[in-house]
Amino acid sequence: MDHSTNWTNDDAGGLCWVSDPTQAYIEAVFKGISGNIATVETVQGQTMEIDIQAPLAGPSRKQKEPPRRLLQRVPVESIALNGVEDMDNLPSLHEASILSNVDLRFRMDKIYTNSGPIL
Repeated sequence: MDHSTNWTNDDAGGLCWVSDPTQAYIEAVFKGISGNIATVETVQGQTMEIDIQAPLAGPSRKQKEPPRRLLQRVPVESIALNGVEDMDNLPSLHEASILSNVDLRFRMDKIYTNSGPIL
């Protein structure tokens, strides 16, 4: 699963990941959408407006950094407190969920994770 463009105002309050040039992905809550501009609030309280069509356009030499991407995020409670041992079992399989699962398991000193054919 890649960048999602299927967001509606019915998704308000839903969890998401926002791509970030320094931290890879930031946890956020989807607030709403107007046209192609999605509004999200990060867990740090920062509000961001993201053009959900921008990542689909080709790269531009004028861009200083790539456009932000918006991905679905599944609550941690639904993937257990220990993360997921076999990443094929992640409810939402994309780079943000994989990185989050590896980070969670690493912090718990559970460094072995099955990746199967996804990598």
